[in-house]
Amino acid sequence: MRDVTVDGIPNIATHPETKALTTVSAVASLIGIASGPRVKRSMHVSNLDVLEDPMQCKDGHNFCKDCITRCLGHKQICPLGTNALELDSLSRNLFAENMVNNLKVYCHLPESDGQSAANTDTEAYELKCDWTGELQSLAQHRETCPFQQVQCPNVNCNANIQRRELEDHDKICEYKVVECEKCTQALVRLEVRFHNKIYCPEEVVPCPNGCRSLETGQINEIKRINLDNHTRNDCGKTILDCPFKDQGCLVQVERQHVDKHVQDNMAAHMMLLAKQCSSLTKQNSSLTEQCSALKQNVLSLTEENRLLKDEVKQQGNSFWQNKKV
Repeated sequence: MRDVTVDGIPNIATHPETKALTTVSAVASLIGIASGPRVKRSMHVSNLDVLEDPMQCKDGHNFCKDCITRCLGHKQICPLGTNALELDSLSRNLFAENMVNNLKVYCHLPESDGQSAANTDTEAYELKCDWTGELQSLAQHRETCPFQQVQCPNVNCNANIQRRELEDHDKICEYKVVECEKCTQALVRLEVRFHNKIYCPEEVVPCPNGCRSLETGQINEIKRINLDNHTRNDCGKTILDCPFKDQGCLVQVERQHVDKHVQDNMAAHMMLLAKQCSSLTKQNSSLTEQCSALKQNVLSLTEENRLLKDEVKQQGNSFWQNKKV
């Protein structure tokens, strides 16, 4: 059933306080709106409702299509009589349908006093739509009515707001897909802060080691995308091995203190170098001796190989001479 305000029925009392009620009641009697306690319990209708998609049974009783469908789903008996009634036996009541569709109605949205997510101004909620027209045009009007409650189109947002406030809501909706201002990645507004804090490659972040600028004394700030290169190649607080690690110095110092460490430990590093040189000299001497021994072995093997070749040659000649004989 449609709960609307209608007007334009002739010969109806026009007292300001009773006009709406008497008008709708008159319409109800003209088009056969069902009434009475029994029907109210089974069909949820009242004298202030207007038939929607009127259907008529063979006894001339009129019902909303949706109401009678739900009613017959419980019990297939006419709500206004005792005869059996099936949904397939109902027919459209074109007279009532045309009469209802031609009723003059008001939109009068919003229908509730609930506050919208985008506007908390009390005076704004006293506004109502001033559209008037035929009932058959109401549905089309509601598709563009600025006071119609609509769901936010952004995925996962469950906000229901008036259409006129949709643009303002869209500006603050946490589920609106936006671009990161720095890296242009698409993400919902709800994720922007977390994205900037953890992931955005163009976000400027402080050096994780806390290195400071030599000019300003402030902690250096670097784009996240350049952070790895900074810590590996530039950061003064990155821990490095001593340049003389291969010589035996196992001290680790910050990059900014490497030169000082080398200068302060020059004598110790020189001793490590001397020790390494001595070790290398001994290794070189040993390798030289091994090389000489290998050369001698090569000469010996070469001579042995020559003798074997001569012996094979002599045996071959002897074989062919004996064969000719």
